[in-house]
Amino acid sequence: MDSSNSWGLLGADGGHVEIVEYRPEWTEIFQRERAAILETCSPWVTEVHHVGSTSVPGLAAKPILDIMPVVANPSDGENAVEPMTGLGYRYRGENELPGRFYFDKIVDGRTVVHCHMYPQGHSDVRKLVAFRDRLRTDRETASEYERLKRILASKYRDDRVSYTDSKGTFVNEITAVALADPQEEER
Repeated sequence: MDSSNSWGLLGADGGHVEIVEYRPEWTEIFQRERAAILETCSPWVTEVHHVGSTSVPGLAAKPILDIMPVVANPSDGENAVEPMTGLGYRYRGENELPGRFYFDKIVDGRTVVHCHMYPQGHSDVRKLVAFRDRLRTDRETASEYERLKRILASKYRDDRVSYTDSKGTFVNEITAVALADPQEEER
């Protein structure tokens, strides 16, 4: 894939909440970003996960990648801020989630990536991966989530905060189920 054109597959016009059909290219764009982050942020970033709806094959999503780099500890996160900004990411601090290093990437006026960097062992690392994995393996739950997102996107087209908050109960319930699953312990 031509990387100069791939960003056009991501981002929502005018900051509106928009749900689009799944694009297999999202995985390719993630792989490219993952490789760049690992190369540029070595030795601080030890792994990079694709999380959120764009990481679930077949699931309609807001066309914004959610990427989760993991560092060993908070000081490694601090060390990774400058290299991340060199990759075109804008550092936003914790952005209301303690322990998180939050970045976004804007290309041609469109937010194309939300990047949630956490230290290893932070509870959100396990939660985000568990939720993603549950959606990847449970098509019924993924379909239910997609229906909810479409309803909320229609209702809150110009209100991202209400859209996100309104998904919270569903996300928390599915995450709790996923974390209680004995197979999750094996991951």
